[in-house]
Amino acid sequence: MLTLLLSALTSLAISDVHTNANIDQVTLHHSSFDLTVNLLEKRIYGTAVHTMSLVSGNVVELDAKNLRIESVKVGCKKNLSDAMVVTGAKVETGRTGDAYGSKLTIPLPDLRCFGPKINFFVAIKYSSSAGTGALSWLDGSQTESGKPFMFSQNQPIGAREWLPTQDSPAARFKYDAKVQLVAEPGVAEKLGILMSAANLEGRVQRGQAKFNGNRVSIPAYLLGIAVGDLEFRGIGPRTGVYAQPQVVAAAANELVPLEKALAVAERLYGKYIWGRYDSVVLPFSFPYGGMEHPNITFLNPSIIAGDRSLIHVPIHELTHSWAGNQTTNASWNDFWLNEGINTYIEHRVVYETLGHDLAQSTLSSSVREAKTQVEEVIADAAKEKAAPMVAALKGTLRSTDDPEHASSGIPYGRGAFFIHSVAARMGVAKMDAFLKSYFAENREKTVSTEEFLKMLRVAVLSDVALPGAEFDALVKTFVYTDAWPAVPTVDSIASKEVKVAEELARVFDSRALTAAEVKQVLSVSPVAFVDFIEFVGDSDAKIPASRVSELGAALSIHKFRSAMIRSRWLVTQFKKGIDAGVTAKDYVHQYGRTYLIAPVYGAWAGVDCASAKAVFEANSPRYMEVARKKIGKVLKDKCSK
Repeated sequence: MLTLLLSALTSLAISDVHTNANIDQVTLHHSSFDLTVNLLEKRIYGTAVHTMSLVSGNVVELDAKNLRIESVKVGCKKNLSDAMVVTGAKVETGRTGDAYGSKLTIPLPDLRCFGPKINFFVAIKYSSSAGTGALSWLDGSQTESGKPFMFSQNQPIGAREWLPTQDSPAARFKYDAKVQLVAEPGVAEKLGILMSAANLEGRVQRGQAKFNGNRVSIPAYLLGIAVGDLEFRGIGPRTGVYAQPQVVAAAANELVPLEKALAVAERLYGKYIWGRYDSVVLPFSFPYGGMEHPNITFLNPSIIAGDRSLIHVPIHELTHSWAGNQTTNASWNDFWLNEGINTYIEHRVVYETLGHDLAQSTLSSSVREAKTQVEEVIADAAKEKAAPMVAALKGTLRSTDDPEHASSGIPYGRGAFFIHSVAARMGVAKMDAFLKSYFAENREKTVSTEEFLKMLRVAVLSDVALPGAEFDALVKTFVYTDAWPAVPTVDSIASKEVKVAEELARVFDSRALTAAEVKQVLSVSPVAFVDFIEFVGDSDAKIPASRVSELGAALSIHKFRSAMIRSRWLVTQFKKGIDAGVTAKDYVHQYGRTYLIAPVYGAWAGVDCASAKAVFEANSPRYMEVARKKIGKVLKDKCSK
């Protein structure tokens, strides 16, 4: 039955409910952008020239959120010498509702270049709105260098806030761009400009820049831009990092393993098709650990721990060069194809690059987090008497649902656990071989859940170690069922160090640790150390606050540079009744990464809701919209109990 279902669904056209663009009727091949980044007004002024062709119909519909459209022209020549002004172009409410932007409707005039496989050109002059959620504008007081900084965060549907385009993972295109800066006198020429483009080559273009774009097509969510006081440091022949002068040396030292990881990933999963792999370390307000823009990964400075203990985060972004960038989920309901597959291959690359313990620790941590979130999502849905939208791997988000809901730990950990469970039966080497062929055969393509499962099933059935019925049962359990799979257990992938951390946390439930046991905790990997802190915080045992404080002193928590360790220790302190408000206030002011600060706000609100809300309101302008929305929901849930 499941096989028939997959076959039937695969035959259906891919549908992305979160785009207003008519991607099934119009193909976008290439875009040329001429952008002016005005740091004084905090706006982008631009002209986008799209190379397109018709599949059917006589209208172009694009995504546009809070864009002011000045003019639209359509012509048959790229230089638009024959262009006609489209007087009937209009911005109107799209099918996704006002929350996700409007639809720019462009009726096509009667020109000779409209038809299948015949290109025409659409030129749109526009400007973004001040305060758009996809762009972060920082003044000098918010940066290490004292100079202004701007960067984008398009995923999942932020591109439409500064680019009129087909903002869907199912629509891939190539692009080039020119960028000009406007700033205070004497400032613009000192600021570097980066985009997710293939011609960076370690250069820093200041004041104005030209980008050849990508040799490989990308969806709009992967198009990124960053402007700031930037310098470059090489790491290896194909890797390097950009950052503010005060940060760049430490960043380069932290990212040394990336060159080896890139070679390992190529060996396992096929040729790296993007040319160079560079990163840029952004200011602390960046809301994620990283964002996998081709050629230029955006990184949060919290990954600079001084001991490379968080290197798995940059490696996760690197492996997205295959899972997500080269082969992309068809819609945000298929988000696990990007993140679950990628978390699995991150695990494999970390294993081959840095060893078993770190690889197993990071994988088991992701899976445990996903299990916890599945249980929370199901419980929340039960309270609202609704079906959970994102507990299973295959999402059920509707056009009115924010696709940001898909961005939890579930598609990462649960997705990786599914791939791991299949690999455990068919063999890791055979799974690597399958994924290598999957990326090669689906280069520059988008894939739905049903299409991927059909391909994986063919590979599985060629291996007698995993019968089709057993595979179908795994699919049903992991992909289409909300509840967490009963078997295999999370413990089956826990590393030796994680098990040691869990055992010592159980000991701490009943008594203080001895000096030898404290030394043992400090000897485990940083990932397992974080697990130990979380085990202590999540324990149901009635642990005296004084014992927790003594543990913090014994472990010298205050000396750790790792933002992750500091975050989880604050959470544990609040959970165990310790007033950590002063330290927490400084921490959430310094960082903007949602994964680090949302749990701190949530735990804080559990003991002092008023203080947590007041500090959030004061810091809110420093955070990007995605972080504000997530933390706002956390505080609302905690403070309403």
